[in-house]
This record gives sequence, C-alpha cells and structure tokens, in this order.
Amino acid sequence: MTRVRQSPPKPLATGLSATRAWLDGIESPVRRAHAAQAVLAALQDALADIGAVKRGALRDMYADGWTITDIATEFQFSRARAHDIVNR
Repeated sequence: MTRVRQSPPKPLATGLSATRAWLDGIESPVRRAHAAQAVLAALQDALADIGAVKRGALRDMYADGWTITDIATEFQFSRARAHDIVNR
C-alpha cells in the first residue's frame, strides 16, 4: 500500500480567492448575499460530483484487492465509514 498525498490544483485555490475578492467587491449587501448564495450552490454541486469521484475510486481500490481496513487507514476514517462507502 502506497500513501500518496495530492494537493489541490493551484487554479482551484486561485479561483476561490478570486471569487472571494469578487464577492467582497459587491457593494450592495443584498446583491452580495445573492451572489454568495449562488456561489455556495455551485460549490455544493461541485462537491457532490467530486465526492462521487472519490467513492468510485474507493470502490475501485476495493475491487483491486484493498481491504476495508486498508482503505480506512489510508484515508484516516473508520472501518465502518469505509464499509459504508464501498458498499453503497
């Protein structure tokens, strides 16, 4: 088992910083709140999509012979959580 740590891509961090700066630049509190709500909705959709990628990868790892314990250890969550993800 090889532990690999990936950092988020720089464009992601840059994009989030730029989005925050854009939001901060909206003078009207009503418009700023609406804009923030729209950004949060888009991020929630993106997180759901990224979560599906992770679940698929964990299932692939299990199919490739990783045990539930191996997966839980690698990603630092409980065996019960690993089992739930793999068997959903």
